[in-house]
Amino acid sequence: MHRSIRRAAPAVLLVVASLVLTGCFRFESTYTINDDGTADVSILTVIDTKQLEELGGLLGQDTTDLMDLGGEDLLSTLTEGDDPCGDVTGSLASYDVELEEINDGSEVGVKCTVSGVPIEELTTSGQDSSISIEQDDAGTRFTATLQGVDELTGGADSGDITELLGLSLDELFSIVFSVSGPGTLGDNNASSTNGSTATWDITADADFVVNGDATLTAEWTPGGSSGSNTWIIIVAVLVALAGIAAVVFFVLRGRSGTPAPAADASITGVDAQPTVPPVVPPPPGNA
Repeated sequence: MHRSIRRAAPAVLLVVASLVLTGCFRFESTYTINDDGTADVSILTVIDTKQLEELGGLLGQDTTDLMDLGGEDLLSTLTEGDDPCGDVTGSLASYDVELEEINDGSEVGVKCTVSGVPIEELTTSGQDSSISIEQDDAGTRFTATLQGVDELTGGADSGDITELLGLSLDELFSIVFSVSGPGTLGDNNASSTNGSTATWDITADADFVVNGDATLTAEWTPGGSSGSNTWIIIVAVLVALAGIAAVVFFVLRGRSGTPAPAADASITGVDAQPTVPPVVPPPPGNA
C-alpha cells in the first residue's frame, strides 16, 4: 500500500537538496483499527517551508515561488507531479479519500484519510512492503514489513548531498507509523506507546530493523484501553457531586435562617442527653 522507502527517498532528493535540513520532511502513517473489522487510514505529509527557504538560500536556490503554494501544490512540485494521496488512492480507489490541506505556521502539507475500510482490504503484500491485520475473538494483531530501511543512512542514490553536509537520510526525514487497536495493547515492538496506540519511529538503527528491513508488530486483547483513566474520572465526578451538594445545602440554610442540625450522638460517640433549661435562683428577699 505504501510506496517503498527506497523509492521515496531518492524522489525527494531530486529537488536539489530542498529537504536537507533536519526534520524538514515529515511523513506519518496512522491506522485506527475498529472493533467491527474496519479501519481508518490517514497519511500525513508535511514540509517545513521555513527550513526549505533557509536551505534554498544556503544553496543559492530561489524558493520564492514555492513559498506561496498550498500543501497539495507544493508537494506535487517537489515530487515531480506525484499525487500526495497516491499511497491511499492507488490501492483504495473505490473509497472516498478526504484531503485536508495543512497550513500550520511554517508547516505546509496534506493529510489524506480513508474511513471504514475492511481490514481484509488493507492486507497487502508488495515488492518492498507488506501489511497484515488480523482480528478475531482473541483480539487484534498488526504486522508490517518495510524493506530498504537501511537506505535511510544514505547509499548510492543519495548522491553527494548528504556526504557534503555530514547528514544521514534519517536526519532529513521524520517517518512515523502509529497504530491504534480496540481493547488493551499487549505485546509490541513499538518505539513508544500511549494507551492503546503503538508508535514506531522509522530509523535505520531502530531495534525493530534487522538486515535493513523494519518489522512492526503489535497486538490487542479485548477489554479496556491500556492506561485507562476511567476510575479517576469516576472519583472526580463523585467528589464534584459531593461538593455541589454541600454548596446547595448551605445556600438553602442561609435563605431559610434555619440553623444546621446538631451532630448525631451516634457520630460524636457521646450518649445523647435531654436538653434542660438552666435554673435561675430567685432574687434575695423574695424567698
